[in-house]
Amino acid sequence: MVRVLSKRAPWALLALAMVCTPALARSPMQRPVLLMNSTMVDPQALTWLSDDGRKALIGAIADLKAGRSYAFVFTAAPGADAWATRSTSKAGDFLSVDDLARNALQTCQFFENGPCYIVSIDGHDARDAFGGYPAQADFLAGQSGTFSPRKIPFITAAEQVTAGAYASQTGPRAFVVTPSDYWLWRTGKTEFDAIATAYADCRKSAPNQVCVLYAVDDKVVFAPSHN
Repeated sequence: MVRVLSKRAPWALLALAMVCTPALARSPMQRPVLLMNSTMVDPQALTWLSDDGRKALIGAIADLKAGRSYAFVFTAAPGADAWATRSTSKAGDFLSVDDLARNALQTCQFFENGPCYIVSIDGHDARDAFGGYPAQADFLAGQSGTFSPRKIPFITAAEQVTAGAYASQTGPRAFVVTPSDYWLWRTGKTEFDAIATAYADCRKSAPNQVCVLYAVDDKVVFAPSHN
């Protein structure tokens, strides 16, 4: 459920309040804190947002108004270039706001290597009554150990179910994912062959994305940082 605030405190426009809780909670299974103000967000007023981020937010709002998308969540890191947006098409299967928010936060946190916040849900301002953005969990934490599809970052819960077939494969294999939600796995005669093939096919299918090695055989090797 998304909480909606109908009023904001007089100091709600103080942008510095958005960093009131700098530490990230260390639990990848937590749900995103979803808060939607009744006021529509003004991208031009977000002077801390990069030009590309501002354009992306404006575009997401325009797509929603034009019916090209059904819902979206926009996230960003204050004072940095990192931002991410996830949306769902009205013509496709509806994704939960939780899914959209979690995946957008994961992508933003990956490139920022630090805290990111939900800035807007469906064009609404996501600040609380004190003018700050609620702190979010570190959704890239707890990735080590044995492969578990429900922990795969950047992809939806439905995609995680499909990707779960990787666990039943035998022999050398490698799983690759991108922050933009593309993923694949490949097998090979050796682990090195599987990794090389997975990387090559990912770069071919998603040439403008960062291909990240997530697992080799049944072991997660994902490094939750782009830096």
